[in-house]
Amino acid sequence: AGASAVVDSSDDEYFIKIIKEELEKSSTQSIDHQLSYYQSIIDSQQELIYRHNADNELTFVNQAYCNWRGLSAQKLIGNRLTENTTQHTINLSEEVHASITLRQSITSNGETRWIEWSHTTILDDAGQVIEYQGVGRDITERQTQYQSLFEVDHTIKLIIDPTSGDIVEA
Repeated sequence: AGASAVVDSSDDEYFIKIIKEELEKSSTQSIDHQLSYYQSIIDSQQELIYRHNADNELTFVNQAYCNWRGLSAQKLIGNRLTENTTQHTINLSEEVHASITLRQSITSNGETRWIEWSHTTILDDAGQVIEYQGVGRDITERQTQYQSLFEVDHTIKLIIDPTSGDIVEA
């Protein structure tokens, strides 16, 4: 005679509980994996990325922004933006959903850099402002080259007589 197993309703409840726990764990692990995946993409960017709410409290920062400020995400999130950054984003309104500004900024190590900021208003499905996002790109080299070209152009204008076009001794 073969072996037989007796399964009662409490066994069914136990198996259902185990299956639910495994499904929840699997779902949580999948979401955690996806979050980790997308966070690694954002953190690999060289651009400075942050988001803040209507009270100018940071709600998100990427690793480049943390490095630029010299602070961890844990120390930055929940804190208010600096006065310079607030000045850029406070002018965003529901009618204007994006702006680009250029600012000289001081890094955490005291170095002066030129940052081109792109600010975007984040809207919900109803079109209401829920957050603001800033993406900054270091354009110091480009600004330095532009300044050099400007100085050369200015020097050329000083040594060329505007009336005759003759070169004047400098």
